[in-house]
Amino acid sequence: MEKSFVWLAILLGLGAIILLCRYIYSQIVNKPAVQETVQPMKADEQALSLKESLEIMARALLDQQVEVSEGSIRIKVLIDHFDATLHEQIPFSVFNEVYILLEHMPTHQARKQTDKKFLHKLDQQRFTIEKKLRPQVLAASKALIDYLEKL
Repeated sequence: MEKSFVWLAILLGLGAIILLCRYIYSQIVNKPAVQETVQPMKADEQALSLKESLEIMARALLDQQVEVSEGSIRIKVLIDHFDATLHEQIPFSVFNEVYILLEHMPTHQARKQTDKKFLHKLDQQRFTIEKKLRPQVLAASKALIDYLEKL
């Protein structure tokens, strides 16, 4: 009885393996068809998405939901993709200024690997920059919202 149970289990296992292989194969074969149905984002849709993202980040800055440094850097990068000529305009140039002042500071994994004393020193430098440029960044955020609403 034990031998027949073992053989039955082996046969059931092989059947399951065959079914899983067929399923995986069908997923691989059908994958290109799924990829063809995904349309790349059109330029108008992308611009609208960037506009919405800029508006959200500017409002987050005004509502103090993000730090001045983080919000400024994110807005600077979004402006790069939306309309880089905005960096040349007086109210919006502050985002680029904050970016330039902070771009040397480590982020993400590099920050985790940096000495804590050095990080404290960099954070103090960042806080000083934020305090100094906060009024300009908030004014630029308000101006950006006004500008985007006119578009």
